Amino acid sequence: MNRRKLRNILRKALFESRVSYGNTPVESFKPEGLGYVEMVEEILYIMDELSDGSVRLMDPAEYEDMLATMEDLVKDGDEDMADYLPQLTANRQGQYVRIALR
Repeated sequence: MNRRKLRNILRKALFESRVSYGNTPVESFKPEGLGYVEMVEEILYIMDELSDGSVRLMDPAEYEDMLATMEDLVKDGDEDMADYLPQLTANRQGQYVRIALR
């Protein structure tokens, strides 16, 4: 196996779990089948990824689901979500939503 083939195999293995459009990774939020704790952890993971100032693309329906879930969590008294929620913005670009923290 030559170096080029090995590099392509490694690149495919590294990026296989992430869908991408262009060079921008796509974050997904699918709460189906997740328990309360796992759902909160998933949102916190996504928000932590966004906190470094990077942007991600997200399907508009998944973005709306995540936003509604976060609003429900804030109403239940979740302080972490209360801190993140006002910072979340989305700009529609095609069928995806670009998300960034202000």
